[in-house]
Formats: sequence, C-alpha cells, structure tokens
Amino acid sequence: MNFKTKLVSAAATAAMMAAVVAPASFAATNTVTVKNNGPFSYSSIKVKNWNNNSVTQGNLTSTTNEVVSMSNTGKNSSSFNVGGTNTITTGNVVNKVTITNDGNTNINNGLPCGCDNPSTNTVTVSGNGAFSSNHVTVVNGTTNTVSQYNYSETSTGVMTGSNTGGNSSSFNVGGGTTTTTGTVTTTVTVTNGGSANVNGPVTP
Repeated sequence: MNFKTKLVSAAATAAMMAAVVAPASFAATNTVTVKNNGPFSYSSIKVKNWNNNSVTQGNLTSTTNEVVSMSNTGKNSSSFNVGGTNTITTGNVVNKVTITNDGNTNINNGLPCGCDNPSTNTVTVSGNGAFSSNHVTVVNGTTNTVSQYNYSETSTGVMTGSNTGGNSSSFNVGGGTTTTTGTVTTTVTVTNGGSANVNGPVTP
C-alpha cells in the first residue's frame, strides 16, 4: 500500500506605510504696497496662503482556501480463481494542487499638489511720513500628507490523499499471481503575495 497525506496551513501578511511631507512652498503671487501714509501713521498687514493636500488609501482583505484532493486506484481483488495467471496492475496517481493569493496594492500616483512651485512675494513700503510704523507679514505654505495602509490575512489548508495499494489476490488454485502497484506523485504549491504601498509616479 502506498498512501500519502500532506497538509499545508496558515499564512498571514500585513504591511503598513505612512508618509507625511513637511510644509513646503507652493505657487502663490502676493503684492503688498504701503505708501503715502502720513506722519505717525501705523500700518500692519498680514497675508497667509496655505494649501492642504491629504491622500488616504486603505485595503483590508481576508482570504480562506480549503482544498481536499483524494485519488485511489487501489483496493482491487482477484480471488477464487482456478488456473491461469492472476494479474492486478494499478494505475499511477498524480495529485497537483496550486493556489495563488495576490496581496493588496495601494498606488498614489503623485498628483500635483503645488509643492514644488516657488512663491512670488512683492512688498513695497515707500513715501510714508515721519515716524510712521509699517509691518508686513507674508506666509506661504503647503501641507502634503499621504497615508497608506494594508492588512491581508490568508489561511490556506490543503489535504491530499493518494492510494494505489490495498489490493488482494487470494484463494486462487493453480497458475500464478502478480500484483503491481502504480506510483504516487503529490505536488502542493501555495503562493501568498504580500501587500505593497507605492507613493509616487508609477512607470509602466
């Protein structure tokens, strides 16, 4: 008797990535002019330009695979024969199981957020009277936040059973008895892909 049993189980992958880009300048044009104010005048000017860009991507996947593969060419019988030749020949058994589980993928292709463009600020203070006080504040900024997360849980169970044996030849009178069993080949392939996070342009 030839009998094989194989069990494969349990595989889990998880991946997480978070990226935060600090404030940076973006394209803005500011022109501030303070002029021709009288003596002892007071001027206070504040200009603030701020761009907030936020991208959030997430995946949650749970996969379960359960496979049972059984093959049998055995348990043959040749008995109670008189004379002649008794022959039992079983065939070969081939069990092949292939399971492929792909992981999650998050892709942020880097849409323009204006982070790389310089700002243009023009401030002019002129022609103001004696003892005048002038204050000008210009703030330009960008907050670009990219958050990506993945969680993948994969459970795989494979059971294979093959049998070419269990043959019987008995109570025969005269002649010969021959029993030949075939071969058993069992192949199990399980591939679990991991999760991936991509932040930036993707090249085809």
